[in-house]
Amino acid sequence: MFQIIIFDAEKLNEFFDSVASGFQKSPLEFILFAVLFGLLFLALLLFIISQIRNRRKTLKRSRERFQNIIIKRGLTTQETTFVEKMARYFPRDKKYLSDILTHAHTFTTCARLMAEKEGIDDEQVAKIRIKLGLSSESHGGGRERSHQLHSTAEFVTGIYVKLNLQKAGTVKGRIDAIDEEGLTIITKAEAGSGDSILLEVDSRSGYYMVRTHVIESGDNRLKVAHSEHLERVQNRNYYRKPLHLPAVLKVPGSAGKTYHTYLLDLGGGGAKVKNPGIKAFRGMELILLMKLKPDEPLVLQTRVARVSEKDASLSLAFVSIKEAVRDKIMRVVLH
Repeated sequence: MFQIIIFDAEKLNEFFDSVASGFQKSPLEFILFAVLFGLLFLALLLFIISQIRNRRKTLKRSRERFQNIIIKRGLTTQETTFVEKMARYFPRDKKYLSDILTHAHTFTTCARLMAEKEGIDDEQVAKIRIKLGLSSESHGGGRERSHQLHSTAEFVTGIYVKLNLQKAGTVKGRIDAIDEEGLTIITKAEAGSGDSILLEVDSRSGYYMVRTHVIESGDNRLKVAHSEHLERVQNRNYYRKPLHLPAVLKVPGSAGKTYHTYLLDLGGGGAKVKNPGIKAFRGMELILLMKLKPDEPLVLQTRVARVSEKDASLSLAFVSIKEAVRDKIMRVVLH
């Protein structure tokens, strides 16, 4: 029933020797393998060297662009030293280093980082900002920017301000000129050189307060120093001023039916009105008619943002409002 298996020792040795010989390499094979490995290593080394050279060329070109902009913009030796220090705080790849001198946001970021570590001279930073063309006047053709501002150099001429002086109290004014030295403000306020002043500035991106000082005065004008420390106390789109102003609401497509009411508050982004009996709902479109001045009627497209039964009011958001119209509203709200 059972068979006994007998292994021949000599044949087993021959079998294992034949298997083992399959794993042996000849000297020529070892040489070829070494040559192949060497070529791969050399190719990798040449690639790394090429990348290093290209990187150095890129950084060299970036540094040349940086220096060319400095020369083109006419920065002094002291100003050049300052922006060189700012470059230490550049948070991105150094191949984009020239962005410090061409992008307002990057310039501001580096200036802020430098201020935290070393401290900066606000007037010097603002002066360089203007020289580099990073102010609103030079960069945007006199148009205010809608993003948050960080320097008085980013204001534009023509906007209204309030001047808070220790002796004269609060006086209205208007920015007439902006140069490398500071802001020239047309105002009836009287102040002497060196007097501290708190500016309240109505800008498109918000309502700002700035602490600075008077450089010179005369001929119903004050020249005040630049500052890189702006405090935005209100986003103008959300700031609301309580007021009582007659208004009319109209439901689009309602055959000319109108509802007389009055404003409860007003802001750059919308208004709150007393509900005159409209069966309103959130998202409903309404036309708001009002007069900020007797000879200045406004017709505004709005959308209901909130219906309050508690005080019988409608919160309206302006739809597709022109910035010129928003400016008119904000002059009433903030002054």
